[in-house]
Amino acid sequence: MNDEETKERAKRTRDILGVAIAMFGMGTVAGGLYAVDRLSVWSSASDREELVLGRFAAVIGLPMAALFSLLVVTLLRQQAGPIEFKLAGAEFKGSAGQVILWVFCFLAIAVAIKLLW
Repeated sequence: MNDEETKERAKRTRDILGVAIAMFGMGTVAGGLYAVDRLSVWSSASDREELVLGRFAAVIGLPMAALFSLLVVTLLRQQAGPIEFKLAGAEFKGSAGQVILWVFCFLAIAVAIKLLW
């Protein structure tokens, strides 16, 4: 195995690890919200239900939108390689491209939640 193959394998492993971390994060947030709801001792069940159901889009939707955006950006990077694009005269490469793409994904999902809720 030459040096280039080793670098490619390390990159692929890093990308797969990123997707696994994002998926684990989504599951952890969902499980944590469920555990807080079920094990909460500082408020009654009706208070929690009212909060979660009354503001479901903010309490559950936006954190899930953030994690789903992370998952989308990570999967795109894994499939297509480094993200690079130009926007309004500015050029985004590497991590900056991923951050801007994450912001766009998050805002698109948040707007969709707002429009559909």
